[in-house]
Amino acid sequence: GGELSQTVTHGQAAAAPELSAPAGKTFTGWDGSFSSVTADLSITAIYSTNQYTLTYIAGENGALSGDTVQTVNHGESGQEVIAVPAEGYYFDKWSDGLTSLNRTDAQVTENISVTAYFIIFPEGVGSEDDPYKITNIEQLDAIRDYPDKHFILVEDISFDDSNFNAGEGWHPIGSLEDPFVGTLNGNGHTLRNLHIQRDQDFQGLFGFIDGASIRHLFLENFSVEGRDQIGALAGKALDCTIEEVGAGGTLSGRTDVGGLIGWAENSNISRCFAEVSVGGTGANLGGLVGYLYNSQGIDNYASGPIEGGIQAGGLIGQLETSTILNSYARGVVTGLNHVGGLVGADIDGTILTSFWDTQSSGRTESAGGFGKTTEEMYSAITLSDWEVVEDPEILRGYPFLAWTTDLVQEANPAWIIGARIPPYQITAVAGDGGTADPSNLTVEYGESVQFTLTPAIGFSPLESVGGTCPAGDWNGNIYLIEETHEACEAVFSFAVNTYRVAFDIGDGVSIGGGDLTQNITHGQAAVAPIPQAPQGYYFSGWSRAYDQVTADMTIFAEYARRVATETGEGLQQDEGPAIKHRLTVRDEQGSEVFTIVARSDLPGSETTVVMDEQGNPSKIVTTATTETLVKEQKILAEIEIEARNDGSAVHRVTLKDELGEKINVSEAVFNIPGAETLLQADGSLLTEVEIEESSGRRLRAVVETHHDGESTTFYEAYDEELGMYFVVATTVVEGTFEAGNQILVETDDLGHPLFRIQTRVTRELRF
Repeated sequence: GGELSQTVTHGQAAAAPELSAPAGKTFTGWDGSFSSVTADLSITAIYSTNQYTLTYIAGENGALSGDTVQTVNHGESGQEVIAVPAEGYYFDKWSDGLTSLNRTDAQVTENISVTAYFIIFPEGVGSEDDPYKITNIEQLDAIRDYPDKHFILVEDISFDDSNFNAGEGWHPIGSLEDPFVGTLNGNGHTLRNLHIQRDQDFQGLFGFIDGASIRHLFLENFSVEGRDQIGALAGKALDCTIEEVGAGGTLSGRTDVGGLIGWAENSNISRCFAEVSVGGTGANLGGLVGYLYNSQGIDNYASGPIEGGIQAGGLIGQLETSTILNSYARGVVTGLNHVGGLVGADIDGTILTSFWDTQSSGRTESAGGFGKTTEEMYSAITLSDWEVVEDPEILRGYPFLAWTTDLVQEANPAWIIGARIPPYQITAVAGDGGTADPSNLTVEYGESVQFTLTPAIGFSPLESVGGTCPAGDWNGNIYLIEETHEACEAVFSFAVNTYRVAFDIGDGVSIGGGDLTQNITHGQAAVAPIPQAPQGYYFSGWSRAYDQVTADMTIFAEYARRVATETGEGLQQDEGPAIKHRLTVRDEQGSEVFTIVARSDLPGSETTVVMDEQGNPSKIVTTATTETLVKEQKILAEIEIEARNDGSAVHRVTLKDELGEKINVSEAVFNIPGAETLLQADGSLLTEVEIEESSGRRLRAVVETHHDGESTTFYEAYDEELGMYFVVATTVVEGTFEAGNQILVETDDLGHPLFRIQTRVTRELRF
């Protein structure tokens, strides 16, 4: 343009210079006219300040707070605008890359138009280093909107409490037109109760994945029904890496149905498992993968039943130009054609150190692999070429993948197999005549077991034990098996007890009846011999009952002296005792505890039973009265014999004068149970009790009190050869204790017999 200063001829026009407006300004004209100059002029350029429009837009699932359309002058600042996400969503960023949800644009120099974006993920940016974090099912569903992003689960998720299981159920993520190509890290978390019921292809958590990576994820209790390419994780996987994924549930479809993936191509599947029931009407049905093409599967297993048409396998339905290594299957497999325990059909595939259980699968054939029994599958020897660790703390069973457990293994193996024998049952069977406790118990391998036998009354356990258990040892009625290695049964038998009954006829002679020694079945009666009494005696009975034998026993024949009495017909022998009483105490099982016997040959004797408050006999008393002369004085002697239920026996002589006044009392108390007392026809009392010392020697402590009140004490010892007792010691050198003596018979701390004697006359006693 023209110069800023010009010389112009009168009437001519000046040439305006070309101007560059200052920053933020726009030239709008001159403040005067210079088209016909007639005088000197000064003309000034006019400028206006630029104004800009700020436009703010809210994307889906959010709103904006503040003025969304603003006008500002050049270099000035706009007002604050805040992005507000809808409930359940989070602010992501503005379209120009700003990540702060509130913004104030300052020193504006141009028009601005930005959009606020909102996402459902609470954390992460979707990159490999910072994946989106998934905490709920809505966020899981949103993966389909970001098919090329990276995701990680941070919580277990259940489909139960959502609308995603309604109707046909979950819509798989990824399709042929828009496959999932990102990554999903399950982070060891579980997706539960997925449901799909849709007559379409490519059904599963994912429909179609291409170049994706999915790892460390559990799918639990799912149910998927579809048509072709059906799998718990994905209907079809192309160029994918699947690692450490486990699934459990049910699948049904037509063709290419697999417990984890329906169709896998150009993919690597490792350390995965499927415990899935698979059903299909067409071809290519597998416990893990229905159709595996140009891929490899390493360290995988499947355990669910497979039922379908053709090309059905416990692990892979059809294998083509693929490799299987260190894998196994154990599910039942049924089908029409090309059915195998591990692989149904194989085209140019390679199968190495992989097995199937011939027993659990019901299959002896497979398109590849090695058939093993269940026992062989439990053995680490079978898996010797695998990366496996044998753990003695885990129950013996099928191998399982190490990543599925929290157990720490130093070697970081692919597999763990248990070496501990499972607990097993030990059963006790008791025959008639008793019980065994416990009747069954669960024990660990190598543990001991102990049974307590309780025989019924009159029975005893037989030492011989039947059944399949190892031999044990008896300790009383306790049977101990020191070590067991498997389930077994111990059969115990009981026999009716037989007891030894010995009849001791003393100085008598057996002239008939039963044997002197007999073996009697429990509860039965012995047959007593018929004794012939010694000269001057008659047989008065047996020392105890034998009509119902419940223990070994010795029964003594009892003899009484014959007493001649004068009658009108001359002397006549008294042939029997005037009276006899017996007190027997038994325990709760009926076995005898002690028996106290008293017999009176004195005519006129009377017996009385004294009852306690409960109505039980507390003692039995036999009394008699006779006259005697003491120092030529006529004295009345009252004689008493007591048998008490505490086991003690007492004999007592009370002397009274003609007026009935008591003169003195002589008394012998036996605190050793089992005493026997004889009140003889002449009024003398003889009480004796048998004691067996620890050495085995049999002694009798004897007190004899005459009807005049005087007493004698002595010991008798049993001579085994002669079968008789003989006096071996007396407590005084000569004579007797005067009337009025008090004698106590008991045992000392060592079990030896002991007499304690009190008399009114002091004399030296020798024991």
